[in-house]
Amino acid sequence: MELYHLKTFVAVAEEENLTRAAERLSMSQPAVSSHIKTLEEELGLKLFARSSRGMNLTPAGQEMWDQAERVLKACLDLHLKAGSLKGQLNGRLHIGINNEADIVRADKIVRNLSEAYPELGFQVRYGSSGVLRDRLLARELDVVFYEGSIEHPDILGAHLTNLEICVVGPRAWEEELARPDWEVLSRYPWVFTSPNCSYYRLMEHITQVKGLKLQRRYELDENDVSVSFFVASQMALSLVPRQVIERSHLRDKLFVWPHFRFSMPLSIGVLRSRKDEPAINAFMEAASRAWERTLTLSAAPANATEATFQEIPA
Repeated sequence: MELYHLKTFVAVAEEENLTRAAERLSMSQPAVSSHIKTLEEELGLKLFARSSRGMNLTPAGQEMWDQAERVLKACLDLHLKAGSLKGQLNGRLHIGINNEADIVRADKIVRNLSEAYPELGFQVRYGSSGVLRDRLLARELDVVFYEGSIEHPDILGAHLTNLEICVVGPRAWEEELARPDWEVLSRYPWVFTSPNCSYYRLMEHITQVKGLKLQRRYELDENDVSVSFFVASQMALSLVPRQVIERSHLRDKLFVWPHFRFSMPLSIGVLRSRKDEPAINAFMEAASRAWERTLTLSAAPANATEATFQEIPA
């Protein structure tokens, strides 16, 4: 049994789909199937029940999944400890963040790195996904967090989770906005973020699909706190991640429109040419530990844009 067999097993268990697991691991689907078959034969257990809906863990597979995650986490801890003993990392790591630190778990990642590499310093920059992409390409940043898709041949990404993007209005407007009608929403003023922000592109997508013209009354930098303040002050509607709303001290003054929501991927991005550098490897190991699963860098899938803007009926 090899560690890569366990990584493949965990990826399939989490994705419940061979194709998505293969994309996540930058492998072919036959190779993923081969890893699972080899592991099942070596363990003498059937780990998955295959169906038209995907790959479902068997009871034995569920127990082995828990064990496999513990083994992989122990390996990550071992790598971090070895790196700290070698003490090969110093200088400063430049990190770009497009969201609140706790949402992307940057606080846990930096804590893990600080403990493992006492000589390593950190500089954190906030900005939109588009701005952070440009700074990454200019080598002003070493690693970035971004929402949506960065389809660039020089950038590799590791998917973290999906953020639920909601249409948000003032609580005082809840009764007026009760109908599932975008035409009604188009009569109200909106807060738009800058064109570099993934939320701006999402708004553009909505207007095209729905054939609407939204009132762009306000334009702000991609600061969810400022956007929430404008909305809570009964000035406009906007798009805000549910995770941000739930953490906001203004949440009692905000109303989430229940008729639509959007799923937007949150990822880590690094330059392809730097993926094997010790500092990048250390960051990915610390991120895997913070997110409690093995994160794998890969090119953006061909359908990333469509997946980014998939509309989900409420």
